[in-house]
Amino acid sequence: MTRGVLLDLAGVIYDGGTAIPGGVDAVARLRRAGLSIRFVSNTTRSSKQRVLDHLAAIG
Repeated sequence: MTRGVLLDLAGVIYDGGTAIPGGVDAVARLRRAGLSIRFVSNTTRSSKQRVLDHLAAIG
């Protein structure tokens, strides 16, 4: 049984400053399904707070 998912940020949830079509809705569906979600990224240029602010801005 799947209990959680890992989602890469760049190229899966957003591309540059724009949300990927369907990405925000997909995250919402996963949350409604009760799955634990963890976002992963290999970026070293942005602080955790900057990434969180960016996610909040795109939905």
